[in-house]
Amino acid sequence: MDQRQRNILLLVLTAVLVAASWWAFWPPNTRISKGLDIQGGLSVILTAQETSDTPVTAAVMD
Repeated sequence: MDQRQRNILLLVLTAVLVAASWWAFWPPNTRISKGLDIQGGLSVILTAQETSDTPVTAAVMD
């Protein structure tokens, strides 16, 4: 392999590596979907229900 062929091969390999890295690091066109924790979340309210055996008091809730 002479010097000219080697230089052409190195140029082609460099161009392929540049194209591959450009594609890999370019930001995606699609937007990333946000999970519930980022887009506003979900609120849950827990309420205690009294039974005839145990009334709901602050001591019971602790």
